[in-house]
Amino acid sequence: MKGRHPWVLVGPWYRSESVGGPPANRSTAPILQKYGDAGFMDKFTREPQHSLRFACEDFVDRLCVDPNKIITPELREQLDDSLKLFQHAHNRFYLVVCELHCVAPGFPSARREQVCETGFVVRRKVPMVGKALQPELLAKQHRLRRVKQRLVKLEGKHGKKSAVFSQAFAEIGNKRVASLKGELQESIDDLQTFIIAHHITAQRQGWVPSENDEAIGNWQPVESKPQTITEKAYPLYPLQPDPQDDTHSAQGKTLWFGLVPTAGSDIDSLGNPQFDESDLYEIQCFVRRKKDCCEERGRNCCHGEIVWSQATQNYRLAAFFDIDGTSHKPINIKMPDLLALKDQANLGPPGRGAGVKTIAPTNSSLNFGTDGMDMPSVNENMLTRPGQQICFFAILLFFIVALFLFRLFLPIIMFLFQLWFLLKLKLCIPPSIDLDVGIAADLEVHGPDIEAAIDLDAGVLAEIGGGFNSKAELQTALAKGLGEELSSAGGSEGPPNAFAGKLENKLKNSITLNELADLYISMSRDFSEDPNPESPTGQLPLPEDGLVYFDKVAMP
Repeated sequence: MKGRHPWVLVGPWYRSESVGGPPANRSTAPILQKYGDAGFMDKFTREPQHSLRFACEDFVDRLCVDPNKIITPELREQLDDSLKLFQHAHNRFYLVVCELHCVAPGFPSARREQVCETGFVVRRKVPMVGKALQPELLAKQHRLRRVKQRLVKLEGKHGKKSAVFSQAFAEIGNKRVASLKGELQESIDDLQTFIIAHHITAQRQGWVPSENDEAIGNWQPVESKPQTITEKAYPLYPLQPDPQDDTHSAQGKTLWFGLVPTAGSDIDSLGNPQFDESDLYEIQCFVRRKKDCCEERGRNCCHGEIVWSQATQNYRLAAFFDIDGTSHKPINIKMPDLLALKDQANLGPPGRGAGVKTIAPTNSSLNFGTDGMDMPSVNENMLTRPGQQICFFAILLFFIVALFLFRLFLPIIMFLFQLWFLLKLKLCIPPSIDLDVGIAADLEVHGPDIEAAIDLDAGVLAEIGGGFNSKAELQTALAKGLGEELSSAGGSEGPPNAFAGKLENKLKNSITLNELADLYISMSRDFSEDPNPESPTGQLPLPEDGLVYFDKVAMP
């Protein structure tokens, strides 16, 4: 060890923290990089800087109303919240990235051939709280979270309304926001005082596998930077760029990366899973240095010194049914066309489409009665067991019955358990003009021009506009209604009717019919809490919406 410089394992040079920041220095921790598709490994090896920026949805407590709002370092410094890592089933993947340096003038990179072992460990932090203090602590945490959510929701709505109705809502909104901010600070101070007064600390634990079965382990207290590793370690892989690629961010650097586990099959001695969404985790990376006596590389070569990194940001894991997570990978289920199925069933032979075979052992068919319900007798050569019933069904029958039962019991469950708030998770797309394939083909050959046939005429206006005979009448009514709603919301001084009339004249002369209708609909939704909203765009947000990648920075 004589004459050799000490090592330090830090975050990569191009970023000091996963939400963005200055270049790495001698004390930064490894970073977590986020990706939104299964081909993330190829993207990372081609260019390690190419990773997704963390947004509002990537934090346990929603920091803003818009889930895709990018969290800047400035905003992150003002918040005290943990990252939320989604599971692989949510189409999100994470890498931990670190870089090895020598503590010497110029902070040079260490040579990779001097390393004989690399890896990282996942630690969890467990608060040490007595049972008598747990109810009060949970109550204070719940109050803090509730105030924070109210503030975030109010700031989101206030900001949205202020864009159109700044004069109407600015003063009232600012007062409510200031009041909630004061309440939030009081909750934070109260929680911190409680923690300090009762000496509540967090214990660092590592996952230690069993000696007899590595798939079974337990969380046990561990040292922060031990020289003997007894806990489960995950592999770190070297990032070695193409020598001819001078623009690669790992060129001339000693970088390692590893796949962050967000789920697993390991269990403890009581059958509980290793990872759970209620626990707080962090990652520490390590490298083992060769001793001078080593002549060839190998695992634990001469049992050299282990160099540990700082711990990464705290994070929690998203639940499997997390709303933000499940929105990343939508599932499309199209209802069967009953009329088309009826035509097919009438034309086809009996049993056509019954592709699901069900085998019920004796007394397990779950029939209400057997008279007239059994299938016709089968061929004598068909092998069956005594008392066994074999039936064939079309798979769509299972789906239709399941959907019927779902819709039947949904209001009952909502009522019994008071889960009405879950109806916000239902989003319906309004019906639109959708031509059948056959009709569209007929129109193309025999029918009139489609654009001319669907043009906005007086009849359509009368149907959708409540009896309006012209575009001008519909525009006047929309402007008048917008003015009256804004006036009744306290957005003006003076008589409401006078204000509404002035706004009506101004809007009619300066805004188109479509723009006015969009404004009216948007304003109406701002003042309503519709538990069953309709998508104005006719489709759900795409998984790619809101994905923003870090910009590549030049090597210093």
